Amino acid sequence: LPSRPSRPSGSQWRRAGRAIELNGSKGWKALPFRATYASLPPGFVLEGRFQSLGGTGNVGVGGTDSVTVWRDYRFSRDGRVVRGGGAGSRAEGGNSSVVTSNIAPNRRGLYQIDGLALNITYDDGSSERRILITDPQKPTVIWLDGVGYTQ
Repeated sequence: LPSRPSRPSGSQWRRAGRAIELNGSKGWKALPFRATYASLPPGFVLEGRFQSLGGTGNVGVGGTDSVTVWRDYRFSRDGRVVRGGGAGSRAEGGNSSVVTSNIAPNRRGLYQIDGLALNITYDDGSSERRILITDPQKPTVIWLDGVGYTQ
């Protein structure tokens, strides 16, 4: 990886000594691994469900409001992928509460890994391209454009 900051698909990264850092909402943060790869091995494939979870709220401090958002990718060794996700929220006030949820329809397609790029072509003809970072020896966590997904 070059030592100057780069902006692949909206993410920004840099090398700081031996560490790779991503610039996020809380500033520069080192990735939790030291090994880097100029490219993933030829023929490398992903398998399993990888999920990113986020949200906000005040439940942790005794409140009653929360919002949760999730995204997931389900990869098959045969090159198929299913992308899903959704969001939910809960709020209370007085003697009433409101709960909402929305689950996005699954998007199905084919994926291919080329170097450090994850290329997906969906069955509807749309596509996406992400920078993929993972340990090819044990891909239990992947980063797509700097967003972490765990298996």
